[in-house]
Amino acid sequence: MQANKTLFFAIIGGAVLAVALMFAAVAWLRSSGTELTPPSQKIDIEVVAAPGLKDWVTQAANDFNASQTNITVRVSEATELVPSSKFQTAAAWIPEATFVAASAGRNFSSGGSVASSGLAWGAYSDKLAAFQQVYGELSWDSLHAKATSAEGLKLIIDSPRTSGAGLAALASAAAAQQGTNQLTEANVGAATAWLTETLGNNNAQARAEAAATLASVQGRSIADVGLLPLAAWRRVKLDQSDQFTVLPAQPAVSLDYPFVIVTDNAEAQSAATAFKDFLLKPEQQAKLADAGFDAAGAVSGGVQLDAAAVQRLHSWADVTLR
Repeated sequence: MQANKTLFFAIIGGAVLAVALMFAAVAWLRSSGTELTPPSQKIDIEVVAAPGLKDWVTQAANDFNASQTNITVRVSEATELVPSSKFQTAAAWIPEATFVAASAGRNFSSGGSVASSGLAWGAYSDKLAAFQQVYGELSWDSLHAKATSAEGLKLIIDSPRTSGAGLAALASAAAAQQGTNQLTEANVGAATAWLTETLGNNNAQARAEAAATLASVQGRSIADVGLLPLAAWRRVKLDQSDQFTVLPAQPAVSLDYPFVIVTDNAEAQSAATAFKDFLLKPEQQAKLADAGFDAAGAVSGGVQLDAAAVQRLHSWADVTLR
């Protein structure tokens, strides 16, 4: 009888301890800032995606919405480098690069990369051979030599005013001239005269659909070379053409497409995080190749630049690239 009583009180004591531990865990989660969102709550969120990535994100959102009923994800396209007007309504933003997110001047939380692409030179092979015969291997030094020659340079890049890829092209140029992969505002300031010689005076053309322009029937006569994301060359299939050469840019600049939480609403943050996790699922990552992109984290490193350097490059482009 005494043994049964002992066993009974042991069971009761264990149950009380389990309940106490559960309440303690909940209290700790709340005190640490982790919100417990009811799984049955329905919520509608907006995700703003960089233009080149929008189609993949939209398809993933359709798959995500069909896979569950609690969260509805709507995808819109970023029409500005930093779509500040969207930050009041959107839950998340996927810019082209971490350095673009840093230039927003907000203390946003990043969930890390969801896609990636390197920066690459692209040129018609016969034109590249003719260039190399006169100026040597394709590099920023040889491009500067052609830009400052009597014939000048025809370089196509994405617009640095509206595109992280355009800023990446400028960052590669400035880093090459300064001999550093850690680009600061001071570096950009010291490189501006050289940048103007190389890219100013109509030597560089900033276009919204740069890869498609070079892939057109007039493309051969429009430019000597282009500097664009590898994903852009892949989308227009120029990387598969035996008449076209695609080469990794040096210095390299990575476009890492971070998933940035821009809302303060805890429920929207939780919903956005669930969608980010879905984007990182193997089946969704595999679909990136259809849009020309590499998987999250596959392309990394290269030139690093802080928000002040981004702003200085952006300001230079506003004045010099017309």
